[in-house]
Amino acid sequence: MAALEGLYNLLMRRNSVYVTFVIAGAFAGERMVDYGVHKLWAYNNVGVMCLAHS
Repeated sequence: MAALEGLYNLLMRRNSVYVTFVIAGAFAGERMVDYGVHKLWAYNNVGVMCLAHS
């Protein structure tokens, strides 16, 4: 519990730190999801030829 209290005090003491943490976390989470979806898409489409519609 002491570690959680320390983390809480570090992130929640000032609003500016909390908002920065939330925005950075959202950005990092979005990048991780984008990377995972891209890898899954590439894995599922190995050997598939993409034909562009004209």
